[in-house]
Amino acid sequence: MEHALGRLRGLLANSPAIAISTLALVFALGGGAGYAASTASGSTRPVFHQLKLERGWRGRIEYTVVDGIVYLSGHALNCRCDNGFAIVAKLPAKFAPKYGIEIPVTFGAKGDGLIGVAHSGWIQPVAPPGIRFTFVSLSGVSFPIGAGG
Repeated sequence: MEHALGRLRGLLANSPAIAISTLALVFALGGGAGYAASTASGSTRPVFHQLKLERGWRGRIEYTVVDGIVYLSGHALNCRCDNGFAIVAKLPAKFAPKYGIEIPVTFGAKGDGLIGVAHSGWIQPVAPPGIRFTFVSLSGVSFPIGAGG
């Protein structure tokens, strides 16, 4: 456990985008100020919009935007992902990060990797060299609109 925390601290110290994304995730999971404000005012639950999956992917990936934070949800399977990366879906460009960001995720039993979100909106899981995966979950992935850089 201590090794994992040290690794996480190293990732956060080296990348402001990761720190911002982690903070957004903490607020998403912990019921941050945006959630508190929306429940206090009696707002309804956020509306998720389904993204079209790219060729070879099956599943359901969705996004919503609440108070300037983009939240991704869902999972996808790809049986043809031999090289450790493949574009899953594309966010509308107006919700994409300014310069692109990478968010640490786990590919389950296959290990850890990254979800890259390009300034164009392309969403791409990236596995370390030698790791082959066929499943990716985007649940809990979030970032501020215009993040990066």
